[in-house]
Amino acid sequence: GLHHLVYEILDNAIDEAQAGYASKVDVVLHADGSVSIMDDGRGIPTDLHPATKKSSLETVLTVLHAGGKFGGTSSGYSVSGGLHGVGLSVVNALSEALEVTVWRDGMEHKQNYSRGKPITTLTRSVLPLESKGTKGTSIRFWPDKEVFTTAIEFDHHTIAGRIRELAFLNPKVTISLKREDDDPEKNQYTKYFYAGGLTEYVSWLNTDKNPIHDVLGFRKETNGATIDVALQWCSDAYSDTMLGYANSIRTVDGGTHIEGVKASLTRTLNTLAKKSKTIKEKDINLSGEHVREGLTCIVSVKVPNPEFEGQTK
Repeated sequence: GLHHLVYEILDNAIDEAQAGYASKVDVVLHADGSVSIMDDGRGIPTDLHPATKKSSLETVLTVLHAGGKFGGTSSGYSVSGGLHGVGLSVVNALSEALEVTVWRDGMEHKQNYSRGKPITTLTRSVLPLESKGTKGTSIRFWPDKEVFTTAIEFDHHTIAGRIRELAFLNPKVTISLKREDDDPEKNQYTKYFYAGGLTEYVSWLNTDKNPIHDVLGFRKETNGATIDVALQWCSDAYSDTMLGYANSIRTVDGGTHIEGVKASLTRTLNTLAKKSKTIKEKDINLSGEHVREGLTCIVSVKVPNPEFEGQTK
């Protein structure tokens, strides 16, 4: 549950990137057990929200289902991974303190919260000339010790794994992870940027294997959805590795995107085998398991309205 707090805010930053507004996300695990996540996107809007009569920022942080992902075309995102618009308000409610800073329209906006309630009003200050163009959002939160009763310790390895995955899935984004320690010599800093996207992801997964060919990668856009696939067979692997993602969220239980790729691989290879006379016409077809032996395949779909059945919140 603890790491989910980080992922929620990270997903929001990635949504800004998927919408084409952000290219840099910085995550810092502070020595005091807090985490801050900063992006260079548009910044959460700070104007008054028509329904709640509070700033949009406060609404997103305090009201469930108030995110920018609701409301179809007017929602601000065509593709988003955080599904329920619940993310920020839940993280806020589960934090004993949360500080939000928004840079937007040449201004810096700040507000502090505790356990979901604002404890300061939204302050605005004009940015100095040299940083006039700064934009984005920064959120730093301290998880509530009364809720997370076991030791509050973010596992660097776990978070790094999710960040690496997000960087592979979003090749235009640079994500950095910094771990601060009371002893500055123990500070860790890693930058994740993979211009090769999924193709590079497959190569990375197959580092210790013997590939039989270069990674095949292709993408297609149709009806507002984007499908990215990368695959490679290795001679020394017996099982297959198939990873599916929808809007950068790992679909652990498979789904139509994975089934579709499996079916078309089996069909294509059987057709090819018969055309090239590797298999005789009357022979039985290769089964899906045979076709996928030694295969590493990643399918990433970005869809406007996904139907998730197993999303944790």
